Amino acid sequence: MTETNTLTEREYVDLPEDLHYATEFGTATRFSRSWGGHRFTDEEVAALSEGKSVTFTLTRSDGSSETIVGHLEGKMFEPEDDPDRGPIVYVGFTKEANSATHAEGIWARTGTKVRFKRSFGTHTFSEGEVTALLADEYVGFTATSRSGGQYEATGRLEPQSFEAGGGRVVNFIGFKPDFGH
Repeated sequence: MTETNTLTEREYVDLPEDLHYATEFGTATRFSRSWGGHRFTDEEVAALSEGKSVTFTLTRSDGSSETIVGHLEGKMFEPEDDPDRGPIVYVGFTKEANSATHAEGIWARTGTKVRFKRSFGTHTFSEGEVTALLADEYVGFTATSRSGGQYEATGRLEPQSFEAGGGRVVNFIGFKPDFGH
C-alpha cells in the first residue's frame, strides 16, 4: 500500500526520551505528524525522531511549491486569550533558513533567535551588514526603486506584520528603512 501525504486529522508521534523537551512549565513528549498541510511520511517521522532534518516539497493552494528543510525543536507558546494558563510546552517542526535567501542569529535587541530576509529590494546584505543588523545597528546602502531610480536607504531590523488573507496576521522581523535617520 502506498502512503499518501494528505492531511486528515491531527496525529501525534511519541518522541524518544532523549528528545523530550523539559521546562519548568512541563515536558513535551510528542510532536504533531503534520506541518503546514504536509503529513510526514514514516521515513520523515523516523528521521525527525532521530533528531535529523528532513526535506520535502510543500504545495500551496495556489499551485506554487516550496522546498522545505527543517527539524524538531522544543518550543513554548503563551496563549493571548488565557494569560493565566501559562506557557504551553511542545515540540514542533522548525523550518530552517535557506542561507541564500535568509539570515538568522541572535538579535541583540531581544536576545532571541530571529530569521529575516537577506535582501531588501535589489540589495543583498553582506555578512558584515547581517552582523550589524543582528547587533541592532543601522545599515545604509544605495537601493534601486521599482521605477529604476536610485535612493539611499538606512534602516535596521524591526518587528513588522502583514495580513495574509482570511484576517490572519503574520508577524515577522525584517529590515525596515528609517528615512528620518
